[in-house]
Amino acid sequence: MQFPDVPAIHEILPGYEITGWAGLFAPAGTPAAAVRRLARETAAAMRRPEMRRRIEELGSIPVAMDAEESARFYAAELLKYAELVRLSGARPE
Repeated sequence: MQFPDVPAIHEILPGYEITGWAGLFAPAGTPAAAVRRLARETAAAMRRPEMRRRIEELGSIPVAMDAEESARFYAAELLKYAELVRLSGARPE
């Protein structure tokens, strides 16, 4: 099977950057103390050398953020992807 040539995103939108990431989310309304504890425990796990090593072996960079940093990051990602969809002309069906 042969696929048509599809240009790389940087060929269409110079300077555009997309990175994969994973995060932990809690349901809306989760008590702030619980969210802080989850963030604290996750950050502690991410500091463990064996955890960092394994994440890096899988090709990722371990980063831990508190709830406020995560919210800002997520909001920025949503805006970035919304703009990409807008530029693509894609429409929901």
